[in-house]
Amino acid sequence: MTVPYVIGQWVRGDRFYGRGAEIAALRGPQQGVWVVGTRRIGKTSLLRQVEHLATGCFPLFWDLQGVEDADELRLSFQDALMDARGRLKELDLDVPGGSEDLPAAVARLAGELGARGRTLVLLGDEAEDLVALLGREPRQAAAVTDVLRGRAGARVVLASSMRLAALAAETPQGVLLLEALGPPVVLGGLHPDEARALVRQDHLPETARPQLDDATVEGICARCGGHPFLLQLLAKRVLEVCEVGAASATVAADPMVGYLFAADLALLEDGDRRVLRALPGGGAESAAPERVRRLEALGLLRRVAGGRLVAGSWFLDRWLRS
Repeated sequence: MTVPYVIGQWVRGDRFYGRGAEIAALRGPQQGVWVVGTRRIGKTSLLRQVEHLATGCFPLFWDLQGVEDADELRLSFQDALMDARGRLKELDLDVPGGSEDLPAAVARLAGELGARGRTLVLLGDEAEDLVALLGREPRQAAAVTDVLRGRAGARVVLASSMRLAALAAETPQGVLLLEALGPPVVLGGLHPDEARALVRQDHLPETARPQLDDATVEGICARCGGHPFLLQLLAKRVLEVCEVGAASATVAADPMVGYLFAADLALLEDGDRRVLRALPGGGAESAAPERVRRLEALGLLRRVAGGRLVAGSWFLDRWLRS
């Protein structure tokens, strides 16, 4: 049987599960939306699914990773246009030249699309690098924030880790960026029903779904805290070894999983890291409520019977204890 799980790559369409509330928020009327989440939680897939579902607009996926100066920012936008050249051609539009500054290029494209009854929606991924760019080239702050506030005529959805907020707070230009972004939509674990659907692969024909009984599905979901990467990795291992406990041990020992958690903690504030590291000894109960709520929203904390705080997944708990 072909293993249907997708591990470590973005998905959309029938491969995408859940996130109904988040998609509704991203497709709402507001001019800009900021999405934050941990690594491998599905930020890129969420943007790609919004792109896939778009109607009456023109979504443009824009990879901001590695953008270090104004020229690279302009070139990254040009790359996004080149990736969309087929869809632009369908609207009788050519990919514009790359000599314009960012607000002018966005405004011109938004105007041309508007004349054809389409709203330009920029889907910016890996947005942390905008902060570094503004630190090196503060004169770009006005241009970037103008685009984020919709003054160039486009709606903007940016995805990043929580690290963007910590970095941005350190400079006046970064503060302007945060003000333009507004409060984030936090991407945490999947809802329990969404997690079960992902493990069962409900979008596939019944004959193509993995053969997992209800108890096994519940066992997988109980270990993963709704984390889509962990859910698919564990489900794949269960198909290989036929038992949740043994499969969990191999996943917990996988260096890739340890690296995932280490990278997540590295992107958090110092106070957030202290709360998570105090969990095994029960020292997280005295954490500030606002901090606890943020970590719960990110899927890194959860409450069990009696209101006790524990790690967001069995795997994170094992890693913290190690």
